[in-house]
Amino acid sequence: MYWTILAISAISGILYHFYCSIFLRGLKTHKQKFNPHKPFVSVIIAARNEEMNIARCLTSVLNQSYPTELFEVIVAEDSSTDSTATIIDTFTEKFHNLQRMAVKDRDKAKSPKKNALSQAIAVSKGEILMFTDADCVVGQHWIKAMIAQYEDDTAVLAGYSSIHLQDWSKAKLVHKFEFLDFYSLVAANAGAICGGKYFACCGQNFSYRRSAYDHVGGFSRIAHIISGDDINMLQLFRQAKLKIDYSFSRHTSVSTKPITGWWQLINQRIRWSSNIKYQLQLNPELFLYFFTIFGYNIGIILLFFRYWSIALAVLVFKGFMDYRILGYATEIFLVDKKRFRYFIPWLLLQNIYTLIVGPAGLFNLFRWRGRH
Repeated sequence: MYWTILAISAISGILYHFYCSIFLRGLKTHKQKFNPHKPFVSVIIAARNEEMNIARCLTSVLNQSYPTELFEVIVAEDSSTDSTATIIDTFTEKFHNLQRMAVKDRDKAKSPKKNALSQAIAVSKGEILMFTDADCVVGQHWIKAMIAQYEDDTAVLAGYSSIHLQDWSKAKLVHKFEFLDFYSLVAANAGAICGGKYFACCGQNFSYRRSAYDHVGGFSRIAHIISGDDINMLQLFRQAKLKIDYSFSRHTSVSTKPITGWWQLINQRIRWSSNIKYQLQLNPELFLYFFTIFGYNIGIILLFFRYWSIALAVLVFKGFMDYRILGYATEIFLVDKKRFRYFIPWLLLQNIYTLIVGPAGLFNLFRWRGRH
């Protein structure tokens, strides 16, 4: 049995480091672009029960350096039971380019967020569609910098997102873990896209041309999947062979609030991993990559029970590759290297929690927006 485990670990390790080399090469070959063209832009935000966040989000999105007459903001207000709608309306009185759209048929939709986004897109006017979440804050030059990264043949553009921690020294362990874990995902996604592997992106900072959205039929092919308005949409664009790129401009970064505790973090990661099973159809190579991570981590853990020295060597080798990618990405995304003092705790915990969220995601064992 243990020889089987060794074989699985070895194969997974080889594949894992093959993909890591692609991610690292992608980060190293990234380049900034500049397109002076200024198209009309529609910023779309889905919001439900966001009274604690929506004011901060709208303040940042509406106060942009991009010409006001060249962008609109549409908030798809999805049947909130708090004061979200009222807060949005106070902004519409001051900003003529902001619109609150009341979402219909929430209860009939398998994926309420895709339902909300599709209705907002239907009434929008922008040549470029930009997306962020209601609990996010964008920079003053977000729209201007993202649009500048669009080359004439670029159809899809993803951007950097991070967890905002006001004071790192006072942050809880779960928030420091979340920061490094999310950062590792974003750095890998950026390297993958630039390396020609269109694996994933983040809906907190995502954009594409309206023509690309229409070309793939909108969300129609993935409307039955409860989440994944970003990663699964990316796969539709990949299948259509549209040009996908990543923005490395520091002005295009978006920040979001940390989760409240460990259970919320695990629940979120299970929701994200629930998209894995759909990749067999959408992107088999991405499914292989997820399986590689799972096999590599489970191999390390099982080896510790009998061949701990081999397991330790494998873990160190994995950590070395992860650290190279994250370390190089810090120079691009301007992340304080002092935060890497928590790299080893993150590495150890990440190996364990992956074995939880992976299987749980296959069976959709999570809650989202009040739904099981």
